Formats: sequence, C-alpha cells, structure tokens
Amino acid sequence: MKFFSVSCMYLRKFTGMQSRLLFLLLLTTSAVFAQKNLYIFYPSIVRPQTIQDKVEKVFHGTTVTVFGRYNDFTAKIEIEPPDMVITKTMLIRQLGSYTTVLNGFRNGKSEDKYVLLSINQPVDPKSITSETLIGSIDILGRNGMNTFVSQFFPTTPKLKRVTKMEDLLPLLTFNMTAAILVQEPAVSYFKATSNLKFNVTPLPPTKDGIVALGIKDGIDPGKTIVALKSVDEEIRAFFEIDLWK
Repeated sequence: MKFFSVSCMYLRKFTGMQSRLLFLLLLTTSAVFAQKNLYIFYPSIVRPQTIQDKVEKVFHGTTVTVFGRYNDFTAKIEIEPPDMVITKTMLIRQLGSYTTVLNGFRNGKSEDKYVLLSINQPVDPKSITSETLIGSIDILGRNGMNTFVSQFFPTTPKLKRVTKMEDLLPLLTFNMTAAILVQEPAVSYFKATSNLKFNVTPLPPTKDGIVALGIKDGIDPGKTIVALKSVDEEIRAFFEIDLWK
C-alpha cells in the first residue's frame, strides 16, 4: 500500500489517457504484490511462536499469525479479518464468513474424538448434571462451549474454561473439577506429564471436524491447498493429524 500511495502522487504529472492507464497499472501491481494473511488457532501444547516459525516457511508470500487464545483470535479477526484461517471446523462455522476447503484427517477420519479424563475413578457421562463442574480448553467462547459440550451429556454441566492445555491438569490435581474434557490424542500428554492414575471415559462420536482450512469469499485457495497438503509430519503433528485433504 505504501508503494501504491507514493506512486499515486506521480499521477499529477499525467493527464487524460496516460493518467488512467497508469492508475490501472498501479492497481494491478498492488494486487500482485499483496500478501495473503493466514490466522491459526488450535489448542496445542506447542507454543504459538514455534508453530508460527515453522508454518510461515511453508506458505511463501503469506503472513502467518498463530494465536494461543480464543479471545485473541476472534478479537483480531473482528479488527483485521484474514484471507484464510486454520482452526477447529466448528469455529470456522462460528465465524461465518469463511468456507472450509480442506480438512485434517487422523486415522482416516476427519471427525474429532473426545474423552473425559478423571482421577481415582471414572466419570459416567450419564451422571453429569447441571451442577457438575467439567474443565475444558476454551475454543468457542462461553456460549459456544456450552452448546458444544451439551451434545455429550443429558444436561449441560458447569464449565471451567481455561486457555491452555497445561492449565487443565491442576483442575484434576486439586479436585477443582469432576473431570476434564479433552481430545483423545491429549490423553498421552497428561499421562506423560503426571503420575496420577487417570481414568479415560470415551464420549459419543461427534460430527465436528478436527481442524480445517477456511477461506474468505473471493480468495483463490489453490496455492495454499497445495502447500498445506505437502507439509511434513512435524507440522501435521501440531494439529494432531496425519493427512490434509
């Protein structure tokens, strides 16, 4: 835009057809050199800056910004909507102005699996009441999380929302919640981090996807899709998947 603004000053030296032709040339040049913006938000034990450093090497000509918190992610989108997002598919639906064009797959499936993680004794999902306190990472905001969690239980429990994966463990350690709700792959992280005796209770299948690429209307996703499909195992591991398609 700086190039465009400075160059427009020289339009005064031209008149008539020359001025119009130069103006069109500047518009075309500005579009060619404009970088796409990609925002990423995915609950992970990996630091956002680490993910950003790795991903931006793959997406040439794209400005990549990785967020560690739902509120930061959505607040930035309200101020400066990006061309593309990589996040949970249900969050893409919540945003409303993006279309899913690529999905992450784990073990041949794009749908996510969730479990209840508790200590000492398992928690029966059918025993959950509106007074039961369940811990969870905030990936949809207060109302969105209540709606999401309600699909697993007879009634919607009280939620203790945290911003990071590591913030969930103290909820169990200090008996602050009856259980925590996590994606199935996260179980290995907690077992490797703590010597607590964890009980894993699988929850009913969900149709919500693991992770997806969302594109804003009018944006050509061609090169981005090719780049994402070719990322290595390390980058796929950030999103707990083994394939993009």
